[in-house]
Amino acid sequence: MHFKKNVTFSAAISLGWERFIGTEGKVLSIETFGASGTGDEVMKLFGFTVENVVQTTKNLLNFRYVKALLY
Repeated sequence: MHFKKNVTFSAAISLGWERFIGTEGKVLSIETFGASGTGDEVMKLFGFTVENVVQTTKNLLNFRYVKALLY
């Protein structure tokens, strides 16, 4: 089954994910090198928070019931 809208989250570069996300997909990734801080601080800096992941998914899917899919 092929989906047009997939969301992937990678704590690395997005290179290679384009073949998995579909024609309208979204990759949340880290494209830079050298950020310093605790793991939590760096992940938050790049948008890897529960709130941002949920909002990114909702925005992409334009779907009211994403919460049910995530839990």
